[in-house]
Amino acid sequence: MKRLALLPVVLAGAGCGGAAMQTTAPHLPAALAQQWAQRADAIAAADACTAHRRATALRTDVILAVNKHRIPQRLLEPLTSKVNALAAHKACAPVRVEADDFAAWLRNPSG
Repeated sequence: MKRLALLPVVLAGAGCGGAAMQTTAPHLPAALAQQWAQRADAIAAADACTAHRRATALRTDVILAVNKHRIPQRLLEPLTSKVNALAAHKACAPVRVEADDFAAWLRNPSG
């Protein structure tokens, strides 16, 4: 009978720890976020044609990281939306605003 009385206490304790883990905000791997933010800064500072080439290369690297499952599920949509906005411009069109936005988001993806 004592075993049955302890079961709800054990289950309640296990539930508390699990809930805390689920509410933790997902993070990009720090090395990737730092590298990509630096590249976005360089894109923002480059001339339009160079920026376009660099933005396309950055998007390719982001896609590779996504395909290797290095990005938390909850960050896939905002990450790919921002890098696509950066790389989607016509060749040699200015992308400074998008590059700055992407760099800022990479440094603080939770908001």
